[in-house]
Amino acid sequence: MLSSPVKALIPSKWLHRLRWIKKWPHPEKEAVILFTSGTEAMPKGVPLTHKNLLSNMQAALCSVDIRRNDTLLSALPPFHSFGFSVTGLLPLLAGVRVVFAPNPTDAGQQLRILHKWEATILCSAPSFLLNVMKQGSIDLLQSLRLIVSGAEKAPKELIEQINSKTPQAKFLEGYGITECAPILTINNTGDPQEGVGSPLENTKIKIVHPEDFSITLPCGQAGMILAQGPNIFEGYLQTNVSSPFYHDDVRWYVTGDIGYLNEKGSLTITGRLKRFVKIGGEMISLGAIESALTEEPSIGQGEGPQLAICAKGEAEGRPHIIAFTTKELPLLSINTILRKKGFSNLVRIDRVISLEEIPLTGTGKIAYRELEMKYS
Repeated sequence: MLSSPVKALIPSKWLHRLRWIKKWPHPEKEAVILFTSGTEAMPKGVPLTHKNLLSNMQAALCSVDIRRNDTLLSALPPFHSFGFSVTGLLPLLAGVRVVFAPNPTDAGQQLRILHKWEATILCSAPSFLLNVMKQGSIDLLQSLRLIVSGAEKAPKELIEQINSKTPQAKFLEGYGITECAPILTINNTGDPQEGVGSPLENTKIKIVHPEDFSITLPCGQAGMILAQGPNIFEGYLQTNVSSPFYHDDVRWYVTGDIGYLNEKGSLTITGRLKRFVKIGGEMISLGAIESALTEEPSIGQGEGPQLAICAKGEAEGRPHIIAFTTKELPLLSINTILRKKGFSNLVRIDRVISLEEIPLTGTGKIAYRELEMKYS
């Protein structure tokens, strides 16, 4: 059998004719098993096929302007679906040079590598990107052409930092899920940024009523996000996990996320269904409470997340809302901020718990499940 270095020197059309070269794997054959982040529940195994991965990467390349002379800085671990696909497979398939940083939490190291190799593309989760932007200077970041954010919503502070320190770079935000290999939507390189962008060319998005998936909602109205396409997996590795699919004329993957489409087809995410609580007959987003509070300079400033909002059980007939924070925040002060932000009197924090730091998962997301388990 030919060794890999020898194969690399032979044109691919010749390799196909060599009878001792193994046949290509079947498109429906499993290529990798990744695991969900475990942010809100136990991690689930997600088998992805060659077809899932390659169809997703091919569609992504049609939306993002990646050039042969680009250099991508990759710091996300390969067990992360974003790291495996976007900073792993995508540059390999596009023939783009990649430089690696071993630790996504080490912003200083990433900046040194970025500056040394003059990286033009930086892809990462918002928490990690924000640390890089805060520590970086205009000189260190001047080589960047594209900055791509995914895995969670990009905070306002990150966008402000990018606009201030990398005015030459285009910021792209996307939306993806491990089960979808992972990209569902992204802002096209040449278009103005709107939400998390439009669905990839081979992907369909539908917004339905959160409690009745047979009701499709109109543009501008938020509901459950369903997705359909060749990039979506066939089912979890664990057999005791309930099906994540809804069937009408076709099979739809139920993302668990809430959002809406605008008239141009761009998607905006408003939160996770599991991150909503019912108060006074209305569905209230814990993420919206979190965002409103972190917009306050006295709360949001600092390295890494400074606040996390969780809900447990009930207090006075309503969910018991807890604020975990690294700051000294009196209960009265935090609820006064919510009043000023326009939340009704029904929406209030019941308890404030001070921590040295907000725990994160290995993918940079707030570990809500860990908070709920440790401090219930």
